[in-house]
Amino acid sequence: KVDGCNADIPQYYEMYPLLGDALNATGRPIIYSCSWPAYLSGHGETLPPVYNTTLKEIATHCNLWRNYADVQDSWQSVQGIIEYW
Repeated sequence: KVDGCNADIPQYYEMYPLLGDALNATGRPIIYSCSWPAYLSGHGETLPPVYNTTLKEIATHCNLWRNYADVQDSWQSVQGIIEYW
């Protein structure tokens, strides 16, 4: 898992793909989980894209990704995520 805490959000669309390419170049089976869209306004689903990023672009480089804030230990947290999506 690669998190995006305290990173420069406009650089995500450059840095996450670079790491994905480097992992793929090893020739080993590696699952690459990115937190990339969780930090974007619209979570990678806006048109026009935020910082050139769409879920299609993210899927090209990451096997799975986080697309929302942390789930907390309350129904309100779960319900908030359900209502967003």
